[in-house]
Amino acid sequence: MLCLPFLNSIVVVADQWYNYTMKSRYQYRIYPTTEQQTKLAKLFGCCRVVWNDALAHCIELYKSGEKKLSNSQLQKKFITQAKKMVEREWLRIGF
Repeated sequence: MLCLPFLNSIVVVADQWYNYTMKSRYQYRIYPTTEQQTKLAKLFGCCRVVWNDALAHCIELYKSGEKKLSNSQLQKKFITQAKKMVEREWLRIGF
């Protein structure tokens, strides 16, 4: 017969193993209004432009053999500095 603390420890280990291996997934669906659709389109457009600029820069660094910038450096360069550029002035405008 096993003692009670031993059984409790097995349950805890099994529970930890179960939680470690199980993955959860949630799916949400939204039904935005026309105004919200417009704002979301602007937001995703801004994100896409900044992402593509950062990706192009990383590809150039890779081809030249230079070290990749950290995430904080990329954010500083392509979000903060992009808002200061005349051709990217529309990034400063709030939605």
